[in-house]
Amino acid sequence: MKKLKSSKKVKSKFKISACYIVKNEEKNLPRSIESLKSQVDEIIVVDTGSTDKTVEIAESTGAKVIKTVWQDDFSTPRNLAIENAGGDWIIFIDADEYFAKPKKVRSAIEKLSDTDAIFMLRIDIDEDNSNREINRDYYLRAFRNVEYLRYRGLIHENIENVNGGGFPYKKAGEDLTIYHTGYSTTIAENKLRRNLAIIEKEIEQVGIQLRHHIALVDCYFALDDYEKTLHHAKETLAAKIRPVTGLKILYRKTLTSMQKLNCPVEEMIKILNMAINDLPNDADFYIERGMLLYYLKRYDEAIADLRKSIDKSKNNPNLIKLARETINEIKIREGVNPVRKLKPSKKFKKSSVKISVCYIVKNEEKNLPHSLDSLKDQVDEIVIVDTGSTDNTIAIAESYGAKVFSSPWNNDFSTPRNMALKNATGDWIMFLDADEYFSEDTRHNIRSCIENADKHGREGILINLINIDVDKDNKVLDNTYLLRAFKNFDDCHYVGRIHEELRKGNGEPFSNVSLIPTNVLMLYHTGYSASINADKATRNLEMLLAELEITDHPERIYGYIAQCYNGLGRFKKAEKYAIMDIEGGRRETTFASSSYRILLNILAKDPKRAADRINYVARAVKDFPETPEFHAEQAECLALIKKYPEAIQEMEIAIRSFKNYNSLEPSMFTAKMAEIAKKRIELWRSKINAKD
Repeated sequence: MKKLKSSKKVKSKFKISACYIVKNEEKNLPRSIESLKSQVDEIIVVDTGSTDKTVEIAESTGAKVIKTVWQDDFSTPRNLAIENAGGDWIIFIDADEYFAKPKKVRSAIEKLSDTDAIFMLRIDIDEDNSNREINRDYYLRAFRNVEYLRYRGLIHENIENVNGGGFPYKKAGEDLTIYHTGYSTTIAENKLRRNLAIIEKEIEQVGIQLRHHIALVDCYFALDDYEKTLHHAKETLAAKIRPVTGLKILYRKTLTSMQKLNCPVEEMIKILNMAINDLPNDADFYIERGMLLYYLKRYDEAIADLRKSIDKSKNNPNLIKLARETINEIKIREGVNPVRKLKPSKKFKKSSVKISVCYIVKNEEKNLPHSLDSLKDQVDEIVIVDTGSTDNTIAIAESYGAKVFSSPWNNDFSTPRNMALKNATGDWIMFLDADEYFSEDTRHNIRSCIENADKHGREGILINLINIDVDKDNKVLDNTYLLRAFKNFDDCHYVGRIHEELRKGNGEPFSNVSLIPTNVLMLYHTGYSASINADKATRNLEMLLAELEITDHPERIYGYIAQCYNGLGRFKKAEKYAIMDIEGGRRETTFASSSYRILLNILAKDPKRAADRINYVARAVKDFPETPEFHAEQAECLALIKKYPEAIQEMEIAIRSFKNYNSLEPSMFTAKMAEIAKKRIELWRSKINAKD
C-alpha cells in the first residue's frame, strides 16, 4: 500500500494526538487523516474488526494501530485510544469526518487551549445528493488528555468528568469546521437502526437517562416516527439540565413533530416560549411564534414577535420578507391599508349578500387569469393564498385587486385553504382552483344562484364540475357535482392534507345544500389533462402516503390512494387500496364509487379472476343501487355464466336508472351505452330462444 505523504510538523508548545475508532473505513479514513496529519504529532487508530484494507491504510500513514473486539459499545474502544495517546491534547474524530481547513487546526486549538474541551462546528452533508447540507451543530472533538475526561455510553457517547460535575469548554470558530458524510442517503437508515438497537441495549442495563432521550430524538426523527420523537423530546426538555449543544435542533425537531402530528397551536406556542427563553437571539423562533399568534388572531402579540424576528434576523432576506409581508397582512386584517375593492357588475343590483372567492395557488400565471375573468364581476372580494410562486402569479392576482397572502408549503392543502377562509370577509365563499373556470354562457348566474340559496336558508350549492382534457381538444373525461360555494360560518375549516374536506366549526359536514342544474352553472376543470395527470398523481400519492402514517382516520384516504396508483399504472397497489376502501362501506363523498370502478376494471383484464369480478360487482350494485353502470356490469357478468334471464333483468334496471338518474354520485353511463345495452338484451333473448 502506497504511504500517504506526511507534511512537516509545525512546532508547538504542546503535543497533539489524533484518535480514531474504525471498522471497514478504507473509503473514508484516507481523506480524514489527510485533513489533520500535518497538524498532529501522532495518530492512534483502534480497529474493531475491519475485513477490508482499513488497517493497512492506517499503518501506511505511520499510525499506531490497536486491534480490539467489537462489543456494541463505542465508549470502550474510544477510551482504549485515549489510554494509548501520548499527546497533551486529543483530537477525536470519526473516519467519515474531515477538517475543512487542514492548515488551521493546530493554531486554532492553541488559541483555545486555556480550557479543557473544544466544541467544533460539524456540517452533515449528503454525498449522494451533490453534498447537500443536512444539518449543522457543535460537537466536542478536542479535549485535554487528563485522567478525569473519558467517554461514557454505549452509543452517542459523550466525554464526561468521571469525578462528577462538569468541566470548562469553548466553542471553536470556523477554522475548526468539520464535514461529516455519515448520514448520506444510502447509509443513513441502516446506521439509525443499528444505533437504536444499541441504545435499547444500554437502557436495559442502566435505565433510561437524559442522554438516551436526546439520542432517541435524533434516531426517531430521522426515521419519521414523530410520535416517539415528540415523547423523547418532551422528556429532554422537561429535564433540569439543558443539552450543552444541539438545543436549537432539539426544538426544531420537537416543533416539526408537533406540526406533523397536528398538535394544537397552543401547545406549539408553549414549546416556542421555552425555545425563546433558552435561545433569546434566534430569529426563527420569533417568526414562528408570530405566525401562530396571527393564526389565533392575537394580532398585537404577533406583530411584536414578527418585528423582533426582523431585528434578530442578521439580514436574512427571506425571513425579513416573510415577516414584513405577514405584518402587512395583519394590518389589512385589522382594517389598516385596505386593498382596493372590486367594482361589481352593473348587470345586477346591489346585494345584501357579500361574496368572497378564494384560491390557493403556486405558479399559476397560465391558469389564474382565465379563472378570475370568469367570475370577477360576480364577487365582492378575491382572497388568494400563495404557497411559493416564482412566476408572475402574485402580480396577476394583485392586478385583479386580490388580497394576497403567503403560506409556506408543507405538503398540506388544508393549511393554506384555512388561511384563505380566515381572511375572507364575505357572507358566502366560493373556493375554486386556478385551473377551474365558469362556462361563458352560465357565469352571469353565479351571484343569483348564491343569493337564492341564501334566501332559502341553504348552507351551500353544488356545482357541476366537468373535467376536460385540453391536450385532446377539450375531451370530456367525466363530471361530478361539488360543493364550490358555501355560507361563511364561524370557524368553518378544511380537514385532511389532500383531498381535503370542508367542515363547519362543530366538525360536521355542510348539509342542506342546493344542486344547481348544469344549464344554470357549469364549471370546467383542466387539471387532469394528459400532460399533467401523471405528475399530479405522483405528487398526490406522496402526500397521501405521508398522511396515512399519521392520520386517525385512514379510511378517508384509501380510495384516493387507489386512484393515484391506478393512474400511475401500479395496479396491484391500486387493487389493494381499492379493496380496503370498499371494505369500509359507502362513504358520503363525491365519486365514492371510484374504488369499485378501479377494482372492476382491473379484474376484467384477467379472465382467471371472473369469480372475484362477479363477487365485487354484486357488492357494487348493493352499495350503489342507483348507479346504472354497475347494473350493466353485473348483467355482463351474469351473461358470462349464461344466466341470460338474470342478465336481461339487470340490464333493464341499468337503462331505467339511466333515464331517471338524479344522484350526486357521478355516472359514466351514457346515451350511447344505453343503446348498446338494448342490443345486448336482444342478443341474450336470442340465445334464450335458441335454447327453447
